[in-house]
Amino acid sequence: MRSRCQGRLGFSNEDEFRVLVPFIGLHSETDHLPLGSERAFWTVDALERSYAEVARYDAFWRSRIKEACRQLIEVVGQLVLAPADELDVVETLEEIVGTDYYLPEGSRGTVLQVHLDPDLAYLVEFCDEKGRTQAPLTLNPARVKLVWQAPSS
Repeated sequence: MRSRCQGRLGFSNEDEFRVLVPFIGLHSETDHLPLGSERAFWTVDALERSYAEVARYDAFWRSRIKEACRQLIEVVGQLVLAPADELDVVETLEEIVGTDYYLPEGSRGTVLQVHLDPDLAYLVEFCDEKGRTQAPLTLNPARVKLVWQAPSS
């Protein structure tokens, strides 16, 4: 479980990061317990005492971790399952404020470029109702959702 909780997911806001809290809590409360080859260095008595503790943590955390897994899949699933491509339309999942622009949550824009290096990012053009460019922004995919896919050529 510990290794599954580690790693960089690149969440762009606090709500997305919040789905990791149960994993962090479980790791924090159980990092003293023996795992894998480390168990060979523990006495039989100490291992037996750890079984009761593991059972308590299991009873407390099992349903919370299952729900956190479901939420985590929801948060990052779109990126993994349906990444945007050039000319696709995306919608912002949060308001985006800059010095020269304001995009409320739900603003739609067209993906102009997909950047893969150093991390996946989209150059998205947002226009006003008259078709004037409001802001061309490079965004982390976690800040937008795909709402329309351009036909494949």
